[in-house]
Amino acid sequence: MKQGQYLSSSIRAPEALADCTPNSGMQTEEIVVVYQDGWAFADNRKDEDIVVCKGNTAELLFKIDPKHVRAARIHDIAIRAEGGGDAPADEFVIPPTDTQSAARDFNDKSTQAVAATEVKVVNKNRQEAVYDYTVRIKTNRGDVRVVDPKIRNGGGAN
Repeated sequence: MKQGQYLSSSIRAPEALADCTPNSGMQTEEIVVVYQDGWAFADNRKDEDIVVCKGNTAELLFKIDPKHVRAARIHDIAIRAEGGGDAPADEFVIPPTDTQSAARDFNDKSTQAVAATEVKVVNKNRQEAVYDYTVRIKTNRGDVRVVDPKIRNGGGAN
């Protein structure tokens, strides 16, 4: 993989929703980045979709494995509508933090720079749709590497 190259995965809705508990409230999904012969997601997360059930919202916690926090940081997260368009306004948001006073909406800017070992993205799941998203990490040597999970949105949350 070339440095800085983006790989994308999809956030899809219909197929995987059979295993969901709809309208159960907030889901929390941890997406942990580890080093295993290259930067990847733990527990085959790249190959297993995150399913946000109809009527639910989700906190997506992107983290660097504690064993690797001295070696890398999450550089940025990108979320786009399938095919490259913007995500709908207020669908995916990075909430305000101690260092960032305002929430950041992926519709305003589809790639959000974060430079952190842990990033929370709130998936409000307001509509059933397909999205592509990408996570890039930056090592302490300055290399930028791509890891790419999947999310499937069910829609319908308030």
